[in-house]
Amino acid sequence: MLNRNVRIVDDRRVFRSRSDAADRLHQQLRALPTQFLVYMLDAAWFVVGPTGLFVVTDQGDDPSGACTRAASQAQTVRSELADELHWVPFVDAIVVGDGRKLDIGTVSDCALIPRSLLRATLCDGPKTVDDESLARLAMVGLRRVYPRGDSIAGWTTGSSDPPTA
Repeated sequence: MLNRNVRIVDDRRVFRSRSDAADRLHQQLRALPTQFLVYMLDAAWFVVGPTGLFVVTDQGDDPSGACTRAASQAQTVRSELADELHWVPFVDAIVVGDGRKLDIGTVSDCALIPRSLLRATLCDGPKTVDDESLARLAMVGLRRVYPRGDSIAGWTTGSSDPPTA
């Protein structure tokens, strides 16, 4: 498949790297308010905040496949959290696209949203997770990630490199 994502650099047309979209998504997630925790998964991010729990990934070249993977990963994360906590909120799967190639809607239990609406989608919803539950979720994530170096559902933290699909 030809790469049709072109950008201008030094007055020349160059192809945009496939990782550019993941880098932009990574930067958006790093800029979330401090009450949001962001964990890196294998090919996505797990976002924990007062408005809910989300598995977020970029659409890449295959929005349908990205939705299927995100929905599966969201279910896996929720199941593993349920082993640790008495109550676990629903984990929403979100696939982010650039709007030009994105068919807005829901596919395979996953929300498809344009990149420009990511912050509003994550931050502006109603508060569904109380502070005590957020603290428990953070402790579970930290306890499961740091002590032995292994992780649940591929969680890692502290890396500045975006996941690859």
